[in-house]
Amino acid sequence: VKELLMSFGQLRAFNLVKDSATGLSKGYAFCEYVDVSMTDQAIAGLNGMQLGDKKLIVQRASVGAKNPMIGAQAPVQIQVPGLSMVGTSGPPTE
Repeated sequence: VKELLMSFGQLRAFNLVKDSATGLSKGYAFCEYVDVSMTDQAIAGLNGMQLGDKKLIVQRASVGAKNPMIGAQAPVQIQVPGLSMVGTSGPPTE
């Protein structure tokens, strides 16, 4: 997933969320681009993409809201329901 995100530009941050008890991926991650203009391009290019038997959900992250914040410079959330991505990414970047 990180490699897919990086195809749109350099990442300032990437965090694959893992279960603290098992160390397994929870199936979602957050990223932020160095060039914020890449965010909308990544969302448009990746949202709905088929990855194996799963479909990516890519949207702006928002706190306490169901719908993404339009026009805000929030980090991108990428989610693959039910997909475990253990060992597919490096450590989180700052």
